[in-house]
Amino acid sequence: MVVINDLLTNYSETKILGEFINNNEGQIQEIFENIHSPKEFSKIVFNYSSNTVVLKRKISDQDVPLTKISSGQRSALALSIFIALNKKLKNGPNMIIFDDPVTYTDDLNILSFLD
Repeated sequence: MVVINDLLTNYSETKILGEFINNNEGQIQEIFENIHSPKEFSKIVFNYSSNTVVLKRKISDQDVPLTKISSGQRSALALSIFIALNKKLKNGPNMIIFDDPVTYTDDLNILSFLD
């Protein structure tokens, strides 16, 4: 979360992260749903007025800020954004090696990530 907060603080004028999230929300959401259960969020949005990433709950359409989701959900979201960024590279690597990408993640979601 330190990296995301640094991007939000130091690059808020250009809104690089916000633009990427909003322009690629479908792909990020698809990756997030593939690696995290339960499927409680319907959308990932960058809120420009508060310069924060929020997730929308499927049932209530309620905005949930990053500070209100679990560390496992944050890990899954960060991985989803990273993987989506990597997919945009024209000459990106064929293989990505993660150093313990599922820290603080429960067993079910670890299996979902590995699948």
